Amino acid sequence: MKPFPKNGNSIGVDKLVFDLPYSISLDNKLKLTNKILNVSDDTGTVNYSTGKLANNNNIEVRVYKNYIRFTLNPVMEIYGSNFYTLRKEELRNYLLELQEKSEINLFNGAIRRLDLQTTARMSHNPASYFEVLGKHKHLMKSTPFKDTLYYNSISKYKTLLFYNKSKKERKNKPIKFKDGEYLRYEAQYHNKFLKEIAKKLGKKTLTLQDLFDDKIYNKLIQYWYNDYKEIYKEQKTMFIPNNINKPSDIDKLLASEGIKSIGNVEETCKMIDAALADTNKNASFISKVKSRVKSIADNEKAIMETPFLEELESKITQAFKNTTNSFIKP
Repeated sequence: MKPFPKNGNSIGVDKLVFDLPYSISLDNKLKLTNKILNVSDDTGTVNYSTGKLANNNNIEVRVYKNYIRFTLNPVMEIYGSNFYTLRKEELRNYLLELQEKSEINLFNGAIRRLDLQTTARMSHNPASYFEVLGKHKHLMKSTPFKDTLYYNSISKYKTLLFYNKSKKERKNKPIKFKDGEYLRYEAQYHNKFLKEIAKKLGKKTLTLQDLFDDKIYNKLIQYWYNDYKEIYKEQKTMFIPNNINKPSDIDKLLASEGIKSIGNVEETCKMIDAALADTNKNASFISKVKSRVKSIADNEKAIMETPFLEELESKITQAFKNTTNSFIKP
């Protein structure tokens, strides 16, 4: 396995959305820039206001009547590109620094959306790996769209996606990722699903502080991995590349597979006998036809399993193991 730049072969937090209860004191501290009001067409009342955090224009803030919602992508701010994978300690340090600058107790924020991802350097074009990913046990599989494969829930519950990271970040691709094929597997967990996890953990809701509890973080990573495992995998086959050195080579390979589909050489020869029984073809002619069948059947093995499933399984499992084995105490 090739080494992956900056925290690769692991799982990290990507997009993060959390709420804090509304208060006049909190509202005053925000000092939002580029503030826009969302107004109801029917009543003319303000649904919410949205803007950027005064000391950080990369963080979107929505102010509702009872709560304030923060949407951020920490890895973008730390590395300038979310091609990288964020370690847990990096996330914690980032939030501590943001908390100090904003003078807001962020760690009490209730998580409303959490995106977990790994980005793996692959041997082939990422779309090749979509072929081995079948139906999910609980989610609906989409047809691949613009180098992305989705698994969606009926309601806004969770979304799994696999996509070509290089194409998605074509204009913002770090030099370290200039070469190579990169596949991202991402699980987007929404509020409804996060509440279910919290309930199972004996909590009303998950907070930012919970991300730094090894037991809880391990549980989230386990869900990420389980969601991948609940996708039915379909091993595919392909012609052995070394057997195709000129266009006409495919003829023998196709004929060889045709013989196998009939059953074997003996069954194929019986079909030849039946076909030529009432013709004027002599025994020598029929014998030569059968000899060609035997010659084709004796050809080198034409078909092999594609390498896509084995590599994908290996990279996803390795990211899971690397992450669960590297927990640190905050």
